[in-house]
Amino acid sequence: MLKLWLKTFGREFFAQHAGLFLFVFYIIFGAVPPDHFKNYLIALGMTINSSPIILGILILINLLFSIKCLFFVQKQLNDPTYHFVKISSASVKSVQLQHWIILYLFIHSPLNVINLMLIIIGIYGHFYLSAATLTGYIILISASPAYFTFRSVNYAFKPAIRLINYPKISVKKPYWTWPLYALLKEQTLSLIICKVLSFMLFKGIIWMFADNGSDVRIYLLSLMTATISHSILISTALKFEKNYMSFVNSLPISNWLSLFFRWITMLTLMAPELFFYSNLTGFSILNTLKGLVLCSGILLYLRMSLYFTKEDMERYLRHLFILLILSIMAIIANLYLSFSLLLIASGVIYHRYLYQKNSFNTDQ
Repeated sequence: MLKLWLKTFGREFFAQHAGLFLFVFYIIFGAVPPDHFKNYLIALGMTINSSPIILGILILINLLFSIKCLFFVQKQLNDPTYHFVKISSASVKSVQLQHWIILYLFIHSPLNVINLMLIIIGIYGHFYLSAATLTGYIILISASPAYFTFRSVNYAFKPAIRLINYPKISVKKPYWTWPLYALLKEQTLSLIICKVLSFMLFKGIIWMFADNGSDVRIYLLSLMTATISHSILISTALKFEKNYMSFVNSLPISNWLSLFFRWITMLTLMAPELFFYSNLTGFSILNTLKGLVLCSGILLYLRMSLYFTKEDMERYLRHLFILLILSIMAIIANLYLSFSLLLIASGVIYHRYLYQKNSFNTDQ
């Protein structure tokens, strides 16, 4: 039974989230030279263990990821193809619970590897409280979802009682906002995790260069990394468009209006980061426009890359890594405006090409 669950739930989970894991590992470890990798890991572990705030953020990320894993398993259990799991309720209850715990440990393995590394570094650096906290938390985030899943499989016959009934408010939504609502309703945890990662990268770069004054390039670097961290959400929104919005091709909408709606949709995702960036620059109109142009160029390029790579995540990650390196070089060299305009031009031209081919919902 355990092998079957690992081959079904585990394989499906990693097949759907492999791109997210690879992207996060690229961001954290991709730019570290091999000869400095050991020192980098020790320094990173010491920083996290010595800072209650950073440790709290890590625990929050673990919690969000654990809830996402629980929702994923619950969603699969509601799928008719997974009804065979209900038969497992006839086996010994303690064995069932052990198998669910092992399954969740397997699904949590990417984060557990990082957590174990931090525990070892914490013990090595005499941060025993941090190491004990992470150890207890690993047990908690593996046992709690396992128990809830065990309950849902064995006691599904007990109806849930809704204590509060909220009134339903009907609002007409323009079609171009549907991907945003899909992210909010169907990918809520992915959206939250992406936003947490985005703000961590945004603030992390500012803290890293805190002694360099108020150079606008530091804020642009923060905004750039935060924008690239939304690549998974852009991919999810594009899949929704292809699956549920093919009718848009039949609407009498011009090329520029179509591009404008998609630009607004993507830019809405970046609204909090753009606000914080503008706040850091003192709401300077010129600097705000620079950030808006850079953000727009990266977002359009991310969307273009998904079509160009035919949503092949391995090729898509290569494009992201190249974009990250080129963006850093352009910002440091004060060529960010020209670089941003080049990205916008390439995105507009490719959008025009797709529009003429009427292929926004077909593979290119």
